[in-house]
Amino acid sequence: MESTLLELNTNPVDAELIGRAFRALHTIKGSGAMFGFDEISSFTHHVENAFDRVRSNQLAVSSDLINLSLAAVDQIKTMLEEAAGRGRAEATASEQILKKLRELCGTPEQATVPAPAERAANSAAVSGTLSKWHIRFTPKPEFARNGSNPFVLLRELRKLGALTVTAQTENIPPLAELDPQRCYVQWDCTLATPLAMEAIRDVFIFVEDCCELNIEPKVEEQAVAVASANVAPAERTPCG
Repeated sequence: MESTLLELNTNPVDAELIGRAFRALHTIKGSGAMFGFDEISSFTHHVENAFDRVRSNQLAVSSDLINLSLAAVDQIKTMLEEAAGRGRAEATASEQILKKLRELCGTPEQATVPAPAERAANSAAVSGTLSKWHIRFTPKPEFARNGSNPFVLLRELRKLGALTVTAQTENIPPLAELDPQRCYVQWDCTLATPLAMEAIRDVFIFVEDCCELNIEPKVEEQAVAVASANVAPAERTPCG
Protein backbone atom coordinates (compact mmCIF):
# COMPACT_ATOMS: atom_id res chain seq x y z
CA MET A 1 0.00 0.00 0.00
CA GLU A 2 2.79 2.43 0.90
CA SER A 3 4.74 1.84 -2.30
CA THR A 4 1.58 2.19 -4.40
CA LEU A 5 0.68 5.48 -2.73
CA LEU A 6 4.16 6.85 -3.38
CA GLU A 7 3.86 5.87 -7.04
CA LEU A 8 0.39 7.45 -7.20
CA ASN A 9 1.86 10.68 -5.91
CA THR A 10 3.79 11.01 -9.18
CA ASN A 11 1.20 9.27 -11.43
CA PRO A 12 -2.17 10.33 -9.98
CA VAL A 13 -4.27 9.22 -12.97
CA ASP A 14 -2.75 5.75 -13.39
CA ALA A 15 -5.77 3.40 -13.30
CA GLU A 16 -3.62 0.35 -12.50
CA LEU A 17 -2.13 2.07 -9.44
CA ILE A 18 -5.57 3.23 -8.30
CA GLY A 19 -6.88 -0.32 -8.64
CA ARG A 20 -3.85 -1.69 -6.79
CA ALA A 21 -4.42 0.71 -3.88
CA PHE A 22 -8.09 -0.23 -3.73
CA ARG A 23 -7.28 -3.95 -3.72
CA ALA A 24 -4.69 -3.50 -0.98
CA LEU A 25 -7.23 -1.70 1.21
CA HIS A 26 -9.85 -4.32 0.41
CA THR A 27 -7.41 -7.03 1.47
CA ILE A 28 -6.60 -5.29 4.76
CA LYS A 29 -10.29 -4.75 5.47
CA GLY A 30 -11.27 -8.32 4.64
CA SER A 31 -8.34 -9.93 6.41
CA GLY A 32 -8.96 -7.76 9.47
CA ALA A 33 -12.57 -8.92 9.63
CA MET A 34 -11.58 -12.55 9.08
CA PHE A 35 -9.08 -12.58 11.94
CA GLY A 36 -11.14 -10.57 14.42
CA PHE A 37 -9.50 -7.14 14.05
CA ASP A 38 -12.86 -5.41 13.78
CA GLU A 39 -11.60 -1.89 14.53
CA ILE A 40 -8.95 -2.15 11.82
CA SER A 41 -11.53 -3.51 9.38
CA SER A 42 -13.99 -0.70 10.14
CA PHE A 43 -11.32 2.00 9.92
CA THR A 44 -9.93 0.64 6.64
CA HIS A 45 -13.44 0.39 5.19
CA HIS A 46 -13.71 4.21 5.14
CA VAL A 47 -10.36 4.64 3.41
CA GLU A 48 -11.34 1.95 0.89
CA ASN A 49 -14.55 3.86 0.13
CA ALA A 50 -12.50 6.95 -0.70
CA PHE A 51 -10.52 4.97 -3.27
CA ASP A 52 -13.71 3.50 -4.65
CA ARG A 53 -14.81 7.08 -5.32
CA VAL A 54 -11.50 7.59 -7.13
CA ARG A 55 -12.14 4.44 -9.21
CA SER A 56 -15.58 5.76 -10.21
CA ASN A 57 -14.17 9.22 -11.10
CA GLN A 58 -15.98 10.95 -8.23
CA LEU A 59 -12.75 11.97 -6.52
CA ALA A 60 -9.34 12.89 -7.89
CA VAL A 61 -6.06 11.64 -6.46
CA SER A 62 -4.46 14.60 -4.69
CA SER A 63 -1.55 15.18 -2.34
CA ASP A 64 -4.10 15.52 0.49
CA LEU A 65 -5.54 12.09 -0.29
CA ILE A 66 -2.05 10.55 -0.52
CA ASN A 67 -0.99 12.07 2.80
CA LEU A 68 -4.18 10.98 4.57
CA SER A 69 -3.84 7.47 3.16
CA LEU A 70 -0.23 7.21 4.30
CA ALA A 71 -1.33 8.40 7.74
CA ALA A 72 -4.04 5.72 7.66
CA VAL A 73 -1.46 3.03 6.86
CA ASP A 74 0.66 4.20 9.82
CA GLN A 75 -2.43 4.09 12.04
CA ILE A 76 -3.26 0.55 10.92
CA LYS A 77 0.28 -0.52 11.82
CA THR A 78 -0.12 1.08 15.25
CA MET A 79 -3.45 -0.67 15.78
CA LEU A 80 -1.81 -4.00 14.91
CA GLU A 81 1.00 -3.27 17.36
CA GLU A 82 -1.56 -2.54 20.05
CA ALA A 83 -3.35 -5.84 19.31
CA ALA A 84 0.01 -7.60 19.78
CA GLY A 85 0.47 -5.91 23.17
CA ARG A 86 3.06 -3.42 21.96
CA GLY A 87 2.09 0.21 22.44
CA ARG A 88 -1.27 1.93 22.21
CA ALA A 89 -3.26 3.26 19.27
CA GLU A 90 -4.98 6.55 20.00
CA ALA A 91 -8.63 6.51 18.93
CA THR A 92 -8.47 10.25 18.38
CA ALA A 93 -5.86 9.71 15.65
CA SER A 94 -8.27 7.45 13.75
CA GLU A 95 -11.08 9.97 14.23
CA GLN A 96 -8.97 12.84 12.92
CA ILE A 97 -7.91 10.90 9.81
CA LEU A 98 -11.51 9.89 9.03
CA LYS A 99 -12.76 13.44 9.71
CA LYS A 100 -10.29 14.88 7.19
CA LEU A 101 -11.14 12.11 4.76
CA ARG A 102 -14.86 12.94 4.99
CA GLU A 103 -14.07 16.61 4.36
CA LEU A 104 -11.97 15.68 1.33
CA CYS A 105 -14.72 13.45 -0.06
CA GLY A 106 -17.46 15.95 0.75
CA THR A 107 -19.23 13.40 2.95
CA PRO A 108 -21.28 14.66 5.94
CA GLU A 109 -19.84 13.57 9.28
CA GLN A 110 -22.78 11.35 10.26
CA ALA A 111 -23.35 9.91 6.81
CA THR A 112 -22.39 6.35 6.04
CA VAL A 113 -20.71 5.95 2.68
CA PRO A 114 -22.24 2.90 1.00
CA ALA A 115 -19.87 0.14 0.01
CA PRO A 116 -19.60 -0.54 -3.73
CA ALA A 117 -21.86 -3.60 -3.44
CA GLU A 118 -24.47 -1.68 -1.46
CA ARG A 119 -24.57 1.12 -4.02
CA ALA A 120 -25.01 -1.32 -6.88
CA ALA A 121 -27.73 -3.18 -4.98
CA ASN A 122 -29.58 0.09 -4.38
CA SER A 123 -29.27 0.91 -8.07
CA ALA A 124 -30.57 -2.52 -9.03
CA ALA A 125 -33.57 -2.07 -6.74
CA VAL A 126 -34.57 0.77 -9.04
CA SER A 127 -33.66 -0.86 -12.35
CA GLY A 128 -34.66 -4.40 -11.39
CA THR A 129 -31.69 -5.89 -13.28
CA LEU A 130 -30.18 -9.09 -11.88
CA SER A 131 -27.70 -11.61 -13.23
CA LYS A 132 -27.09 -15.15 -12.04
CA TRP A 133 -23.59 -16.46 -11.47
CA HIS A 134 -22.23 -19.90 -10.73
CA ILE A 135 -19.27 -19.77 -8.34
CA ARG A 136 -17.08 -22.75 -7.47
CA PHE A 137 -14.77 -22.06 -4.53
CA THR A 138 -12.12 -24.69 -3.79
CA PRO A 139 -9.64 -23.93 -0.99
CA LYS A 140 -6.13 -25.28 -1.50
CA PRO A 141 -4.53 -27.47 1.21
CA GLU A 142 -2.75 -24.50 2.82
CA PHE A 143 -5.95 -22.41 3.05
CA ALA A 144 -6.85 -23.35 6.64
CA ARG A 145 -3.20 -23.38 7.74
CA ASN A 146 -3.08 -19.67 6.90
CA GLY A 147 -5.95 -19.10 9.33
CA SER A 148 -8.46 -18.30 6.59
CA ASN A 149 -12.12 -18.95 7.30
CA PRO A 150 -14.31 -19.94 4.32
CA PHE A 151 -17.52 -19.08 6.15
CA VAL A 152 -16.51 -15.42 6.43
CA LEU A 153 -16.17 -15.36 2.64
CA LEU A 154 -19.55 -17.01 2.13
CA ARG A 155 -21.15 -14.46 4.47
CA GLU A 156 -19.58 -11.64 2.45
CA LEU A 157 -20.85 -13.26 -0.74
CA ARG A 158 -24.36 -13.40 0.69
CA LYS A 159 -24.31 -9.61 1.08
CA LEU A 160 -24.12 -9.24 -2.71
CA GLY A 161 -27.50 -10.81 -3.45
CA ALA A 162 -29.61 -13.97 -3.22
CA LEU A 163 -27.23 -16.86 -2.59
CA THR A 164 -27.62 -20.63 -2.53
CA VAL A 165 -24.66 -22.73 -1.38
CA THR A 166 -23.94 -26.44 -1.74
CA ALA A 167 -20.98 -28.01 0.05
CA GLN A 168 -19.19 -30.76 -1.88
CA THR A 169 -17.84 -33.20 0.71
CA GLU A 170 -16.73 -36.18 -1.38
CA ASN A 171 -13.03 -35.38 -0.84
CA ILE A 172 -13.22 -35.69 2.95
CA PRO A 173 -11.06 -38.73 3.87
CA PRO A 174 -11.74 -41.30 6.61
CA LEU A 175 -11.26 -39.91 10.11
CA ALA A 176 -7.96 -41.72 10.64
CA GLU A 177 -6.50 -40.03 7.55
CA LEU A 178 -7.92 -36.57 8.13
CA ASP A 179 -5.55 -33.63 8.60
CA PRO A 180 -7.35 -31.18 10.94
CA GLN A 181 -5.43 -28.25 9.47
CA ARG A 182 -6.56 -28.92 5.91
CA CYS A 183 -9.80 -27.88 4.21
CA TYR A 184 -11.28 -30.74 2.15
CA VAL A 185 -14.63 -29.16 1.24
CA GLN A 186 -15.41 -27.14 -1.87
CA TRP A 187 -18.49 -25.01 -2.39
CA ASP A 188 -20.79 -24.54 -5.38
CA CYS A 189 -22.75 -21.29 -5.16
CA THR A 190 -25.46 -19.66 -7.24
CA LEU A 191 -25.68 -15.90 -6.78
CA ALA A 192 -28.37 -13.60 -8.16
CA THR A 193 -26.93 -10.09 -8.02
CA PRO A 194 -26.88 -6.76 -9.89
CA LEU A 195 -23.10 -6.74 -9.65
CA ALA A 196 -20.47 -7.56 -12.24
CA MET A 197 -17.98 -10.41 -11.93
CA GLU A 198 -15.28 -8.08 -10.56
CA ALA A 199 -17.34 -7.36 -7.43
CA ILE A 200 -17.75 -11.09 -6.80
CA ARG A 201 -14.04 -11.68 -7.29
CA ASP A 202 -13.29 -8.86 -4.82
CA VAL A 203 -14.82 -10.99 -2.04
CA PHE A 204 -12.01 -13.52 -2.52
CA ILE A 205 -9.27 -11.02 -3.26
CA PHE A 206 -7.30 -11.65 -0.08
CA VAL A 207 -7.31 -15.47 -0.42
CA GLU A 208 -6.90 -15.75 -4.18
CA ASP A 209 -3.43 -17.28 -3.86
CA CYS A 210 -4.65 -20.16 -1.69
CA CYS A 211 -7.84 -21.17 -3.47
CA GLU A 212 -9.18 -22.11 -6.88
CA LEU A 213 -12.01 -19.84 -7.93
CA ASN A 214 -14.25 -20.22 -10.95
CA ILE A 215 -16.97 -17.65 -11.69
CA GLU A 216 -19.24 -18.08 -14.71
CA PRO A 217 -22.58 -16.65 -15.84
CA LYS A 218 -25.41 -19.05 -15.11
CA VAL A 219 -27.08 -19.04 -18.50
CA GLU A 220 -29.28 -22.12 -18.61
CA GLU A 221 -32.33 -20.36 -17.17
CA GLN A 222 -31.99 -17.58 -19.74
CA ALA A 223 -31.58 -20.12 -22.56
CA VAL A 224 -34.76 -21.95 -21.52
CA ALA A 225 -36.66 -18.66 -21.32
CA VAL A 226 -35.49 -17.58 -24.78
CA ALA A 227 -36.31 -20.99 -26.28
CA SER A 228 -39.79 -20.91 -24.76
CA ALA A 229 -40.41 -17.40 -26.06
CA ASN A 230 -39.38 -18.45 -29.57
CA VAL A 231 -41.91 -21.31 -29.83
CA ALA A 232 -44.69 -20.28 -32.22
CA PRO A 233 -48.25 -20.90 -31.00
CA ALA A 234 -48.89 -23.37 -33.86
CA GLU A 235 -46.02 -25.54 -32.67
CA ARG A 236 -47.47 -26.03 -29.19
CA THR A 237 -49.28 -29.25 -28.45
CA PRO A 238 -52.47 -28.65 -26.44
CA CYS A 239 -52.92 -30.64 -23.25
CA GLY A 240 -55.58 -33.33 -23.19
